[in-house]
Amino acid sequence: MYLTNSQIEYVEEKLKIKFPTDYREFIKDQNGCFPIDKKVVLFQDSRESINNLMSIGDPTRPIDLLITIDNVKDQLVDKIIPFATDAGGNLFCFDYRISSP
Repeated sequence: MYLTNSQIEYVEEKLKIKFPTDYREFIKDQNGCFPIDKKVVLFQDSRESINNLMSIGDPTRPIDLLITIDNVKDQLVDKIIPFATDAGGNLFCFDYRISSP
C-alpha cells in the first residue's frame, strides 16, 4: 500500500511532529518493509541492524507506527517517535525533544 501525503500529514498532526523529508519519501513507496539485506552497522559504538520499518495505516503489515506508539506509550519519553525495530524488538526512534515542526 502506497501512502499519500495526506496520510503522512495526518500522522504528523496527530503526533505534533514533522518527519524528515527523506523518511517521508521512503515511507510513501515502502510503507513498512522488511529489509532483505540486514547488514549490521556500527552506531555510536554499538552494533545495530534494522529488522523492519513500521507501516502507517496498512492492516496487511504486521507493525503499525501508531499502534506501536499506543502499545508502548508508557515507556516512551515525550517527542520520541519510533519508526523501526531490530531483531530483538528494540525501537529505532526519531528524537523531537529539541526540534519541533
